Amino acid sequence: MRNSKVSKTTIFTGIAGIALLTTSVVPVFGWITGIIGAVLMGISIHRIGKVYNTGLMKYYISSVISFLAGIVLFSLSSTVFSKHAFIFCVATAYLLFLVSAVNGYKLAEKLAETTGIKSFQTAGILYMIGSLLSVLITGFVIIFSASGMFATGLWQMRKLQVHPER
Repeated sequence: MRNSKVSKTTIFTGIAGIALLTTSVVPVFGWITGIIGAVLMGISIHRIGKVYNTGLMKYYISSVISFLAGIVLFSLSSTVFSKHAFIFCVATAYLLFLVSAVNGYKLAEKLAETTGIKSFQTAGILYMIGSLLSVLITGFVIIFSASGMFATGLWQMRKLQVHPER
């Protein structure tokens, strides 16, 4: 029963990994693949959490909410007329992105610990470093690399065998 849940989840995780990886590559419709990938990722993380009886979903939800709030604030920064309001919006958005990165790192660490797949741990570290350096262009390259490592971990999950003692 548990192995069948994991094998069904690998379909979602595989599609989510591909969708999230293409988010930054596809010029016009990248945001659509990002939404599809995020929804499928949420379903996958929920299922993995149920199979292993872990609290993965809280990290995912916290990461997504703080990321979306950061996007909203960053978008608002272009509509303000005051220099101080602009700086406040951008700085707060950056802090919210860092909160999202910390929760993403915790999620990746927990996934690595739960599944035994080290690609998740590497992805979490790269995501944190990339988020810290996102004020520079190199940070986004590192975040893209983290997405690739996360997609690799998701792809490796299709070979995963569930051990009841976990």
